[in-house]
Amino acid sequence: ECTTAKKMSEVVPISAETAWNYFSEFYLGDQLYLKGEGEDGGKDGSQVLVRPPVMSPPPVLNLWNLYGINVKTEIGYYYKETDHGLHLDNNADSFSMKKVKDNPSGFAVSGGVAYEHSSTFQRTIRAHKCGDGTVPFFSLSQPSAWRKQAKAEGLPLQVQNIEIEGAEHRMMLDNEYVMLRILEMVCEKRGIRPGLFQPTE
Repeated sequence: ECTTAKKMSEVVPISAETAWNYFSEFYLGDQLYLKGEGEDGGKDGSQVLVRPPVMSPPPVLNLWNLYGINVKTEIGYYYKETDHGLHLDNNADSFSMKKVKDNPSGFAVSGGVAYEHSSTFQRTIRAHKCGDGTVPFFSLSQPSAWRKQAKAEGLPLQVQNIEIEGAEHRMMLDNEYVMLRILEMVCEKRGIRPGLFQPTE
């Protein structure tokens, strides 16, 4: 049986001390990232957070976001406590592809590792897709949020998302179709200068 869900601050210091130290030093202590507003300040979620500069729309006119989709991608982990610390919980495999309390999105689960897949429903776009084998879809599609922010703030940013079916993150530059799309974006074609486009979404 799987253990009760725990906060990151309870799990990471035990299982990945070095990673937690880096997080504490380079994230929590960095003013360019999430900064609390109000009397308390800080980044622990107990106060209103302002958007950090690194999450704001980039100061450019045109943004092409080219990424692979629909390659099974790690999205989460199930742990169990033992006398020797935390270990991946193989019992969680029984949740695989089932929308249950401990797996509300119906992720595939293998060896205690949860994966999003091509049938995973992405709430941000209300469609079924997954990441590129390394980066989850939610992160790959962040520029879609920038498009909305730019429009709301009157910024002249145009965003074009270009999805490459089955293109794995680390193999993209070896993908012929990826290179073709890059050439289409940066080379002149029929008298149209590169860098000019109309958003497709």
